[in-house]
Amino acid sequence: MPADSRNSYRRAISIGSGIRARCRWISDDRTDRTARRLARTRRAASWPHHVLRHDRARRPRRGASHRGQRDHRLGRGDRPRGPYWSEETAESVLAVLDRYLFPRVTGIGVHAGAATAFRQVRGNPFAKCAFDIALTDLRARVLGIPVAALWGEHSPMPVPLSWSLAGTSVRQDVTEAVAKRALGYGIFKLKVGALPLRQDLDRVRAVREALGTAVSLRVDANQGWTRADVGVAMRELTELDVAFVEQPVPSADTVGMVALQNAGNVPIAADESLRTVADATALAEADAARVFVYKLAKHGGFTPARNVAAVADAHAVAGYLGCMIESSIGTAAYLAFAASGVGLQFGCELFGPQLLVDDMTKEPVEYSPGYVHPPAGPGLGVEVDEAKVAAMAVAHVRAGR
Repeated sequence: MPADSRNSYRRAISIGSGIRARCRWISDDRTDRTARRLARTRRAASWPHHVLRHDRARRPRRGASHRGQRDHRLGRGDRPRGPYWSEETAESVLAVLDRYLFPRVTGIGVHAGAATAFRQVRGNPFAKCAFDIALTDLRARVLGIPVAALWGEHSPMPVPLSWSLAGTSVRQDVTEAVAKRALGYGIFKLKVGALPLRQDLDRVRAVREALGTAVSLRVDANQGWTRADVGVAMRELTELDVAFVEQPVPSADTVGMVALQNAGNVPIAADESLRTVADATALAEADAARVFVYKLAKHGGFTPARNVAAVADAHAVAGYLGCMIESSIGTAAYLAFAASGVGLQFGCELFGPQLLVDDMTKEPVEYSPGYVHPPAGPGLGVEVDEAKVAAMAVAHVRAGR
């Protein structure tokens, strides 16, 4: 980075339990002088939110009446918080963005930026995801097209939406399931593995009996069962017409997943065991999973996720779009992935915005009974409410570099 660029570099850091990272990247094509401003603000629901602003001098165009005016473009990114699913935290993500990712794109441009940065930073898929979403949103906005159209596909069809049930009793699950069914939900996924096996199976049976056969049921053990548990459960889950069992055993137990898949009639879905293209290839070739659960955060952004989906397509593995309780920004990114032509035979569970106390967008992602709709418009199709950003901002500490 040129010395004058380093001298103009500014960042602001705030302290708070939830973080929103906002980056301003200013580039003048004639001097290649660059600067950016990084600020962290708190969101109501405490999920980190990363924003890239690219202000570039507009090149004169024949017939333009505002030659020389600045053209402001914004790219938005989002990632979940806390070290609950992976090792990354809000603090680690911000550090990786601040110290390693954004410095590597300053002065380069959004097209080459992500690839250049990703080659030089190992791991950290959550940070890379937020970074990649912001750059991709920015690139699509500059072109005036939806994100999905960047890959030559744009199928903004509503995606069937699943609701997750994580109660601790039969009564709790049935009450919630019946209420959601009345709102139009036709897909339900029960979280299992935390209770004794018999209690979990009773919960699944009770929900099936309460809702009938018209709805699709799935279960997600989040690695909480043993091979013996799954062997016992498979017979009953087959009887209850369960669509798939998600990550029944620890992610490293590929041999166990193969054995369970071959021994039962209910498809195994891979989540925690599916992060990279290498994981996808190994699982597909071993027939360890017949459903892949996609999450932009765990894959590290759009391109890695699409590469994983390509492996699934080549091996006739079905797809399901999970979530990590993202905001409308992150959810819009997942929906852009869905609209880009990937196979989602089992729908999605993008209900994150419905759980937020408040969102950062002017309008939340649109839902209809049993479906979620990809936003229309360029980029991710959602607009951040700057008034909410200002209202949720916490103290800033400015530091030069």
